[in-house]
Amino acid sequence: MSILLASGGPVDAPPTAAPARDDAPPSPRGATAHLPSPSVASASPSRAPPPPQTDNSPLPSFDGFNSLFSWLTLGRRGSRTSRSSRDGPSSPGASSRAMHWASSSSQGVPRLLDGRGGHIGSSVLSQLVLQQLSNAIPSRYACSDWRLLYSTAVHGISLNTMYMCTEGCGSCLLVLKDTTGQVFGGFCSEWRPPAKPAHFYGSGESFLFNVEAVCDLPPLLTGDEPPTEAVQVFRWTGENTYFMFSDREYLAMGSGGHFGLSLDSELLHGSSGRSATFGNPCLCRQPAELTGDDAEVGEFTCDVLEVWGMDHTMITHRKRQLRQRDVWLS
Repeated sequence: MSILLASGGPVDAPPTAAPARDDAPPSPRGATAHLPSPSVASASPSRAPPPPQTDNSPLPSFDGFNSLFSWLTLGRRGSRTSRSSRDGPSSPGASSRAMHWASSSSQGVPRLLDGRGGHIGSSVLSQLVLQQLSNAIPSRYACSDWRLLYSTAVHGISLNTMYMCTEGCGSCLLVLKDTTGQVFGGFCSEWRPPAKPAHFYGSGESFLFNVEAVCDLPPLLTGDEPPTEAVQVFRWTGENTYFMFSDREYLAMGSGGHFGLSLDSELLHGSSGRSATFGNPCLCRQPAELTGDDAEVGEFTCDVLEVWGMDHTMITHRKRQLRQRDVWLS
């Protein structure tokens, strides 16, 4: 597991993922740099060695130490990811897990807007989780507002309505809270309506995530209160290209073993299991008595589901198309 500190700063452009394969999906529960060597000067016996040089360079910033200390106090083991980790793995064999922390050096929280551009809140995301997720999505959206494309509380409970609201809107974040209060979801490079023949699509920027509650952490070095929630991100492993799947009966993200996340046509019942695409465990809570293969797949009941878009150009173009068809979305 690799650790991505939320310290901001420029990041590299995302790699181009391989196109998705047009394979038929399993069932919703899944199928059972050569550098020259430095020259070494020989020391003369008649000359004393030079005095040691004093390093007057400034000490490193405490922001990195602060975030690293926060992670160490949690008792987790791993290595820090490269600066390009938030834009997806640099190679198909790269690590698929990264923990994102919100700290005093993180970028600001994005504004949440409704379909008309007014300010709105989220029924799923806290400010801390929102800040951590904004550090996890591709860097080209670092300064973007997030617009609510679909919500079960606003647009009704319908998978077809969700497809219509999100189609052609570019990258988006699907977040949900189940009836136990667990929060999880995924970043989608795009949503497409169901196609015939059905096939997987998307890119390696896609990822799954869940939110873990943390407690009993000491205060941070800055004196701020320690985080109470941590977003755990599961990125593309390179094992396959089963990123996204759209069907009239269900939607899914990740596959290979089980769907990483799936929801039925009523956006009410869903399941989550270990997928080869993202290397994720079950994202939802499972009964403690489950063991073996049964513990790898969990089922949940969705309480609230939201889809947030951050590509303003694509969203504006999509709305213009819908208005030409006399379709108005809130």
